[in-house]
Amino acid sequence: MRIIEETQLDFDDLLISPKRSTLNSRSEVELSRTFEWKDINGNKQSLTCIPIIVANMATIGTPRIAKIVSKHGLMCALEKHYPFEVLDELYTDLENIALAEGLSKNFYSQKVMPSIGVKEDVDIIKHLNDKHPLKCICIDVPNGYIPRFIDRINEIAKICPQAMLICGNVVTGDICQDIILHGHGIVAKTGIGQGSACITRSKTGVGRPQASTIIECADACHQVGGFCCSDGGCKTVGDIGKAFGCGADFVMLGGMFAGCEEAEGETVYIDNKPHKLFYGMSSNLAQERHFGGRRASSTSEGREKYIPITGSIEDVIKDIKGGLNSLMTYIGARKLKDIPKCCTFFKVNSQLNLKFANCKDFKNN
Repeated sequence: MRIIEETQLDFDDLLISPKRSTLNSRSEVELSRTFEWKDINGNKQSLTCIPIIVANMATIGTPRIAKIVSKHGLMCALEKHYPFEVLDELYTDLENIALAEGLSKNFYSQKVMPSIGVKEDVDIIKHLNDKHPLKCICIDVPNGYIPRFIDRINEIAKICPQAMLICGNVVTGDICQDIILHGHGIVAKTGIGQGSACITRSKTGVGRPQASTIIECADACHQVGGFCCSDGGCKTVGDIGKAFGCGADFVMLGGMFAGCEEAEGETVYIDNKPHKLFYGMSSNLAQERHFGGRRASSTSEGREKYIPITGSIEDVIKDIKGGLNSLMTYIGARKLKDIPKCCTFFKVNSQLNLKFANCKDFKNN
């Protein structure tokens, strides 16, 4: 047994210091980023996007939301239980939309990724890649420390050598480097127990605060030529900026999109206000709907909640973009990838003035 004495930090423990800037306006910053890597054959590959990913959760990692967010430059990881026919139709639609707008065929589809774990049939990914060469794939397991996870990364890398693989979840630098060294264009997906619909920490005692996770894992990823994705823990737009400031190349979000009108969770009215069903992918409900029920050897590690509808997904995207634009102006980061270089954190005991937080809002929503 060993105890790590160093205090581990979460987003709530940090605030970003403003800095002298040459930027006069939020309009001077650039949120899109181009990622480049060489595939297994030495061919140059690239992906241009706003590196914010809708999580591959049942109510938000959907074709409907994928079409919306890709049009705004963001990415979407699809929930991993869609059949080939649904995925084929989505990618065909995205390609046709791009061509009709005079854009390259994969302009939108490259921002949408199918997801697969260690149990799902790899043939769906193979057939999809044969018809629509994939630019990005999410390889998703709750525990990225099992041997079968690396085996699956190797398998997908051979089937789709041109694709960026976003693989997780893990929280330590050593395994991030193991993941990245098993392929080309690898992104280590980091975060365990941090999501708003996750109760892994209370059920297993396993996890690590997200800011410290990113700081260690991003450094480890970059040392060996890979990328880092922060998955979970963002409660506010400011947390997204902190995740980028800690070194993340991508930020994956679940709960921030789950209350959108376009989410596919059932809508119910509570106190005359609309709410959406949102559930973790290890919850009892998820295991019943997608895995044929909970196995005797497992437990529920996810919440099942009705959450208030927050408006349209376009409203959320606009808020995220505006917050990042403002952050970058505060610290003088002209490009998104410059945020870590321009970022200095204050370690704090509190960060928000909540005096009027419980008062009735001006608008009745």
